[in-house]
Amino acid sequence: MRVLFSAILGISLLAVMAASGLRAAGEADVLFVGSGSAEVGDETTVTLGVAEIADPPNSAWTIDITYDRTIVSAVSCEALSGSVCSPAFADDMFRSIGAIAAGIEAPMDFAHLTFLCEQSGESPLSMSVSVWSDATMPIGREKVEIEEGTITCAEPADLITISSLDLEVGQQGTVVVEAERVAQPGVGAWTLDISYDSSVVSFLGCVGGDLNVGASDVPTCGDEAPSSVRVIGVSAEGLQPGTVLAELELRCDRPGETDLRTDVDIWSVASIAVPGQTPGVEVRDGSITCGMETPAKLPSTGGAEPREGSPLATVPLAVLGAVLLAAAFAFRRYALPR
Repeated sequence: MRVLFSAILGISLLAVMAASGLRAAGEADVLFVGSGSAEVGDETTVTLGVAEIADPPNSAWTIDITYDRTIVSAVSCEALSGSVCSPAFADDMFRSIGAIAAGIEAPMDFAHLTFLCEQSGESPLSMSVSVWSDATMPIGREKVEIEEGTITCAEPADLITISSLDLEVGQQGTVVVEAERVAQPGVGAWTLDISYDSSVVSFLGCVGGDLNVGASDVPTCGDEAPSSVRVIGVSAEGLQPGTVLAELELRCDRPGETDLRTDVDIWSVASIAVPGQTPGVEVRDGSITCGMETPAKLPSTGGAEPREGSPLATVPLAVLGAVLLAAAFAFRRYALPR
């Protein structure tokens, strides 16, 4: 019986130890590096850190993040949590190194990594952990799960701009509609509707740019709405950056302000390899401000104008009074009988 009891106790202890070992093996710390996106020529920043941590807490780390340097380049690395960080540890690598004597508490950020988009595409952010240890294992790596990110770089959207005017009532001026930024292979066809407040300004005419027409009252190229101008154009070679699409002549009719809002109906690429593709387009609207007409000034006589109540204003009245008084005495003396 004693032998049987000892055997059962031993088996139970082994089972408990095995179960504990399985739980320990299943527990893992979770390290992560975030994802970001930007237009070509712009920067984006992602975070490197730990999301979850098991007991006992770790106290030291060495983590490398590699990227595709044909897509992005390293700009800076902001070290957090008392660590150090190098954005140029290698040609395509960030390195973060740190140690916390009291142990790492999750969640915790280790560094902010900033990238510059060099060309369109996607760069994976791959993580390599060479040191991840707790106080009982100062050198080495415990089990860790890794969540990796990406940097997505896109070509900037095409940009249409409309200039603004500041006029007085009765004055007229010209606003310019321009394709300020256009990605290759350019734009082959476009239709823009530009609206305004017709109670503030009047549309006088439109001059189209290269191979396009703009008007508001011509059925073949204009919109029938009384407060909208339609700009239509085509280009076999593809619209290039800096091209003037139209010049609109408007007049201020009364004080106020009106936005010049653009609705893009058609904006399609010129390449036949991608028929019907519409690239992203951004619009920067303009405005017209109409101020009160400045009243005309009377021409100056060159002399000082007398002010009301001043001595100069009372001199003529005093002279006239003296003349009338003298005339009255003379009339009384000579005209009345003695």
